[in-house]
Amino acid sequence: MAIPDTGIDTEYEGDYVGNVDLAELLSTCIDACRRGCEVIRNVHHLSLQSTDILDSVQYKIHDDPRSALTEADGASQKVIIECLNRCWEKEIEAGLIKIVGGEDED
Repeated sequence: MAIPDTGIDTEYEGDYVGNVDLAELLSTCIDACRRGCEVIRNVHHLSLQSTDILDSVQYKIHDDPRSALTEADGASQKVIIECLNRCWEKEIEAGLIKIVGGEDED
């Protein structure tokens, strides 16, 4: 049985034309997620030592605890996006990959 190609063929009208290997992209996403989780664990560890860090909670929807945005959320997302940008810069610039973050305001 043949293994299907995991790449996405693209027809992009910019400077970069290429394939996105989904297995490689998934591997990068898993690594980025692990790095983001490490940031959250570090912030949690710091919060056990000091309650000051807990005061930095913001709400996307005023007084709705389900919309809480902590320092850890923002820092974790930043690390994940930096990791993806570092590994997939050309594909992101070419519009082949779009990063959507849950903690973005827009």
